[in-house]
Amino acid sequence: MNTIITEYLDELDVPYKIKHHAKPVFTSEEAAKERGVRVSQIIKTMLLMDRDEVVVAVLPAHKKLDVKKLKKLSGHKNLQFMDRESIEKKTGLVVGAIAPVGKILLATVKGDVHDIGKNIVAAMLEGAGFDVMDLGYDVEPERFVSAIVDDGAQVIGMSALVTTNMLSMKETMDAIVEAGVRERTKIIIGGAPVTQEYADRIGVDAYAEDAAIAVDIVRGFFKEEN
Repeated sequence: MNTIITEYLDELDVPYKIKHHAKPVFTSEEAAKERGVRVSQIIKTMLLMDRDEVVVAVLPAHKKLDVKKLKKLSGHKNLQFMDRESIEKKTGLVVGAIAPVGKILLATVKGDVHDIGKNIVAAMLEGAGFDVMDLGYDVEPERFVSAIVDDGAQVIGMSALVTTNMLSMKETMDAIVEAGVRERTKIIIGGAPVTQEYADRIGVDAYAEDAAIAVDIVRGFFKEEN
């Protein structure tokens, strides 16, 4: 992998994932809206490198990739920007046609406005075939409850970057229990200050140290169901 690509995406604070020897999964804007995914989180950019390596980046609406700059810096003549229509035409993929594995809700808890790590988790889960509802940051406990009751979220993912905001995870757990819907969903937490000990203390199902582990844990949840 040419590090120029990933360094550039890091500078933009754009979540991305690298796929080797595999076709990436794409989600159309229309399909994402129907499933409650925010448009800013839609996978809408694919960077092709050689024939067997793909970088898929999640671009917020207000950010644009400078493709000419990337080509110049990386030296990759085959580097391409592909919009949804081009992806369908060149790869034959029907965008948004892949059935989701399960429905996941992700959000940064009340009081915390940091969401870069959570966005990376969202991108990786979408790439793994999950239907991801991303509620953003500073999300009230009651909204988590409604995601279970009204939206049918099968897994809830809570994130916090500031230690003091970990208390909001406990408040959210309490709200879910009080609403009588704890048994309907699996709950996973993560973030820089979060630990396994804290996860055990508040009664969630799992703690993820990083995004890759989070995806593996969520996959495990659905294997248990099957």
